[in-house]
Amino acid sequence: MRLNNIIYSKFWLPILVSAIVTMTTVVFEAIKEFFYQGVLTSWQSHAMTIAYSAVISGLVAWYFGGKLRLILERLKEADVIHEREKTHKATMSASFHYLNNLMNNISLVNAELETTGTIDKELLKEVNLSISKMSKELRELGNIDNATRENIDKFIQSRL
Repeated sequence: MRLNNIIYSKFWLPILVSAIVTMTTVVFEAIKEFFYQGVLTSWQSHAMTIAYSAVISGLVAWYFGGKLRLILERLKEADVIHEREKTHKATMSASFHYLNNLMNNISLVNAELETTGTIDKELLKEVNLSISKMSKELRELGNIDNATRENIDKFIQSRL
């Protein structure tokens, strides 16, 4: 259900329910008066009306309580989907972080090859260490117990 429909129903729903209950109560009173014309005391008539009102109130509460539960379940499902989307975005962002680091290392090696025609052993050692570190951190990222956006972001920030 869309938010504007919920807001709309907050205004019209009580009016609609009140109108229906009023109409059915008038019909109930007319039927009661037709069948028990002058037979019931005022207290007996009131007791029947009170019982009728209690039954109608219970039915309305049951019906709209079910609708409310359905809306709340849908909202909960929407929250879960939203959290999954946030976690997915954070995971992709973290993956791109490591992919960019790898691309930077490849660029360093490429630049070294273009300028000198060879690769310096120290540079190669540094690139290999960096790749090993990235590999280890990606495994750790994959093993986060509670993979929420916040935890993934904390993980990345702690490694910067």
